[in-house]
Amino acid sequence: MSLDSIKQRIGKVNARRQSLTYYPYFKSSDPLPAGRILVDGKSLLNMSSNDYLGLSFDKRVIEASQKATDKYGTSRCGSRLLNGTAKIHEEAEETLSAFFGKERTLLFSSGHQANLGLFQSLLGRGDTLLLDKDCHASIYDGVALSGTSTERFIHNDFYDAKSRFTRLDGAPAILATEGIFSMDGSIPDLGELVRLFGEVECLKVVDEAHSIGVLGSGKGAAAEFGVLSETDILSGAFSKSLASVGGFISASSEIIKYIRDSARSLIFTAAPAPSAVAAAMKALEILSSEPERITSLRGKIGWFKAELGKIGVSAGNPVSPIIPLRIASPEMAFRACMSLMSKGFMLYPIIPPASPQGICMIRISITESHTTGELTRFIEAIDELKISESLLETA
Repeated sequence: MSLDSIKQRIGKVNARRQSLTYYPYFKSSDPLPAGRILVDGKSLLNMSSNDYLGLSFDKRVIEASQKATDKYGTSRCGSRLLNGTAKIHEEAEETLSAFFGKERTLLFSSGHQANLGLFQSLLGRGDTLLLDKDCHASIYDGVALSGTSTERFIHNDFYDAKSRFTRLDGAPAILATEGIFSMDGSIPDLGELVRLFGEVECLKVVDEAHSIGVLGSGKGAAAEFGVLSETDILSGAFSKSLASVGGFISASSEIIKYIRDSARSLIFTAAPAPSAVAAAMKALEILSSEPERITSLRGKIGWFKAELGKIGVSAGNPVSPIIPLRIASPEMAFRACMSLMSKGFMLYPIIPPASPQGICMIRISITESHTTGELTRFIEAIDELKISESLLETA
């Protein structure tokens, strides 16, 4: 590879971006309370946030973060391996282990780094990973670091996974899926996963980043399907229902000890900020002690999706907070977002490679902060868009 080839690639990508009349990504914005966002001086209803329980502006969460900063400073300024681990990290790990019923937990600075460390450390050359083809990029990145081979099964089809498993010469060491898929909002039948792979010698991993605080009384999809104890490893993120930033892995003590000493994304990066850990643990405490928040969220999700169905728009799984509106092309996805933004709603177009090849969408997220009145106006805006521009692929 020459420097010229790098320059050509940079030029090609930059030229493609400059050709767009609307570029919504990396746009500066300021979050506001009650599920709103300030963009270019205009307050919009944020329909793309992962703050599912609306806790990022909860005064109790903010106060916990501030107190941790007063006690520990703004940063530990070191990795977990050396001076970075504080008492608050260990206490959070114990809290999460008890919450999920696992022996031990390990904190990371982000959910992405948790998955990097998990798959990079556990897999090696000669191993095989069996994974849903639509798994998050962080899982694929971890696999790439491990140098292992992968066998991808049809999205949410565990019968296809079992068929591929039986055809492989060497049995896969790990089977990976997600609790709620971040782009299409689908929820795999983890009960079926356990029924088909219960006696199979492979580690079953579920990334619960988007399902914590939504499913299973807040514990995620494995708990929702009653298979939490049969799920060998959970990974997750603080940046959704837990209203913070950070990530974790929960598993047996033996597995966690090994990952702790082997995960490059843990050893060679700074420890999670104590303020972020404190915020996440306060959010976890609130979702545990106030289950009505989850009940209310799921009620809003169900109502919203039923209303979408009335205007002929497919809404996916009835309990997932993520709704993908399928769009025919990237250009139409950009136009649709511009139209909705002009009506007071902030959303983003999702196009390949963030979505599967050939699939474009607008990704909607329902949160506890949204009111029925706001969601009603949003549905009206979607209906107007569908009728006036025929942009949406409907049910």
